[in-house]
Amino acid sequence: MNKWLPRARVGIYLGMSPHHARTVALVLNVETALVSPQFHVKFDDSFSTVSYPRNQSINVSAWKLKAGFKTTQQTSPTTVMFKDNSQQNTASLSTTSYLEQPTETLETTMDETNETPETTATIPNTTRPQRSRRTPNRFSDYVMEHEEMDEPTHNEITAMAFAARKGDPDTLYLHEAMRAPDADKFRQAMQKEIEAHENKGHWTLVKRNELPQGIAPLPAVWAMKRKRRAATGKIYKYKARLNVGGHKQVKHVNYWQTYSPVIGWPIVRLFLTLSIIHGWSAKQYDFELAYPQADIETTMYMDIPRGFTAPGGNNNYCLKLIKNLFGQKQAGRVWNQHLHKGLTEIGFIQSKYEECLYFRNKTVLLVYVDDLIVMSHKESEVNKAFRDIQTAGFDINCVGTLNEYLGIEVQQQRNGNIHLKQPTIIKQILHSLGFNERTKAKPNPAKIATTLNKATNAPPHDATWDYRSIIGKLNYLEQSSRPDIAFAAHQAARFQSDPRQTHTKAVQWLGRYLHGTQDKGIILSPNNELFQVYADADFAGTWDPETAPDDSDTARSRMGYLVTFAGCPLTWTSKLISEIVLSTTEAEYVSLSESLRTVIPLLNIYKECQQRKIVSKQPQTKVYCKVFEDNSGALEMAKNPKFRPRTKHLNIKYHHFRSWIAQEGEDTSGKIQIHAIQSSNQQADMLTKAVDQARFVKFRGLVCGW
Repeated sequence: MNKWLPRARVGIYLGMSPHHARTVALVLNVETALVSPQFHVKFDDSFSTVSYPRNQSINVSAWKLKAGFKTTQQTSPTTVMFKDNSQQNTASLSTTSYLEQPTETLETTMDETNETPETTATIPNTTRPQRSRRTPNRFSDYVMEHEEMDEPTHNEITAMAFAARKGDPDTLYLHEAMRAPDADKFRQAMQKEIEAHENKGHWTLVKRNELPQGIAPLPAVWAMKRKRRAATGKIYKYKARLNVGGHKQVKHVNYWQTYSPVIGWPIVRLFLTLSIIHGWSAKQYDFELAYPQADIETTMYMDIPRGFTAPGGNNNYCLKLIKNLFGQKQAGRVWNQHLHKGLTEIGFIQSKYEECLYFRNKTVLLVYVDDLIVMSHKESEVNKAFRDIQTAGFDINCVGTLNEYLGIEVQQQRNGNIHLKQPTIIKQILHSLGFNERTKAKPNPAKIATTLNKATNAPPHDATWDYRSIIGKLNYLEQSSRPDIAFAAHQAARFQSDPRQTHTKAVQWLGRYLHGTQDKGIILSPNNELFQVYADADFAGTWDPETAPDDSDTARSRMGYLVTFAGCPLTWTSKLISEIVLSTTEAEYVSLSESLRTVIPLLNIYKECQQRKIVSKQPQTKVYCKVFEDNSGALEMAKNPKFRPRTKHLNIKYHHFRSWIAQEGEDTSGKIQIHAIQSSNQQADMLTKAVDQARFVKFRGLVCGW
């Protein structure tokens, strides 16, 4: 061996070896695609021990082919017009078809961050002529084990890297989309995306040797998506989104701040309820290619998108970005600032309490990234707002009446009520669980009077479906339209890092409940009440003396609260209290405090609407708190801020609402009144425990409106 060659090489860490000492790591040799236990390894995040370029060996190696991350296919070129706006001339950009034999080898890669695949160089042949590479005998056990595996488990990833299976089959990498039966639809969407950017001048073609010194182009990343109707689940659009590889951006070089606000569902439900009460007209609008409508924040360059070829070759040219392209870390923030500036210029005023809420006279505008809801007492005012936004230079389309919003079906009923439901995601959950029409439904989402624990002695989750994927969908469903499953979903979500068969059965039980309530959601049917809050807590309800030594969370109490307006649910929560409480009184007081932290901003927004004469009713908020025989202490603590020996340890953060409490003899307008309530009427009770069937049906009817 040449003694001047580097002694260090880049490898991929696959975890500690199960057959050696705990300090021995399994490392994938990226050049030979073989795995071996290594006794002398340095975990070098900065790659300071290897020569630059640090990732060259990874890009040209064969490990991705053997790991299943690489595919070779063929292309046949077609042509679209590619404009070089800087020189006012036109060149030809070739786009490739991924279904035929390629003229060059394409290597598909996915790293630990699940980034979209990129194109790299052809793999060189590192063996001597007429000599085949053979796996050493000492690795025969590993090879045989994984050749028989269809899919790896958490503890079996020892010999090679595997792609993580995604829970959403409609969100695809580029190579997955090109293998799909509807690849032609995605190819057309890619062509449409490139032409839209080209026609609107979102970039210019520049030579790489003309880039400033030290500046490298960011990768171009494709994100593919089948978009479906929330009501029917039918595909209505194929989306090919071209993104800048933001994972390669460097802070303080090509981005600074990244925060971008979005409207929350509690506020959306509040204004949907107000629209029913006051008979407002409401329409939904969508911005076409929203982010690129704003100028780019700083100079940035991007590689030629994969599947397309620049004149003179992709190695000689790149794209200089003029507009704020998708994928940048700060793209959402830049777009939000651009939209805010445009809306204020046409007379809209931002709310004092919500960044994505705007007012103009009696017109209300709610912003969620590039989706708008415009409401007003007259349809003509809604249409005028739309025309003014267009006049301000925004490319915006009218979707129509509010029938679907953020994946939730908004069903307008004949009596004026609104039904929010998500039948499509429920069907996806049931399909993943393997249920069919013959599956027997359950009457409640969780087994009555039971709580889940770690169950470390139980066998691990061994079902064919992915536990985390199902939990993610259940959480989204619960937080959007199904408060009745909040307790059961949160219980199961606590153990997604190490699910056991007891947790598997709990999720299946919940799935059987959803099977019988697929077409249900929450019905917004306003009454004469205004804000109400139901706060409850279950003191140490998860305590289990058998598992307590290994699971300190069993000592934590669960709290739940429900915030309603005009009898319509706005927001709800079922979760464990973040710290150990010492009594039922303290648990109830913490739940009360957390619920008021949510309702006070909503009350401020309602007051703001009143000041702008959008609504006319005087707000009065009543907070209900469940009372046991000793729980009057929580009510007493809320009304009378006095430190007592048994309560003085409470953190000051839980006393934030005391200035809002209406005292005896003073004007209660705009104040919070605290009342005792019987447990039989405590609607938040189903958020803290698995209540009996009669109470569950009663509370579900009061909350969801079924």
